[in-house]
Amino acid sequence: MIVRKLRLANGWSQEQLATLTGLNTRTIQRIERGHTSSLESKRALASVFEIGIETLDESQTPISDTKESDMTTTHTTIDSDEKLAIQYAKSINEFYTHLLFFIIFTPIIMISKGVSDPQVWMICGGWTLGIMFHGLVAYEKITLFTPTWERKLIEKKLGRKLNK
Repeated sequence: MIVRKLRLANGWSQEQLATLTGLNTRTIQRIERGHTSSLESKRALASVFEIGIETLDESQTPISDTKESDMTTTHTTIDSDEKLAIQYAKSINEFYTHLLFFIIFTPIIMISKGVSDPQVWMICGGWTLGIMFHGLVAYEKITLFTPTWERKLIEKKLGRKLNK
């Protein structure tokens, strides 16, 4: 999450960050999803963001990082409200990506199969319902799962209880 926050704060795409660090775009994506990264990857990211390598270890946040160039202290942390905002923005991004695929591929399907084919209308109708549902979930108009379910899923992934 800290890498995503810093990347977005700099206005970089994942591809731009990959180019700047010399890492693969797929590596950047995995790191942003919370997978562990190698020491070399952390060094490359810390260098580009001009932060200490320990800042990239979320288990140690909040961390103060002193830049050698100006000897000022900056705080690189992710607050819970920032995490929620980042997750919300990601959810909206995923919805718009889904919508874009629909806009691009629906005409292709209709042209290739023909608009008179009932299967085309069933596929496009189902996809339309899926997009509408995805939008309602993305914009938090409906909630599918309770916070209790989400907490249990997080605890299962962590292998421990969440700290209060």
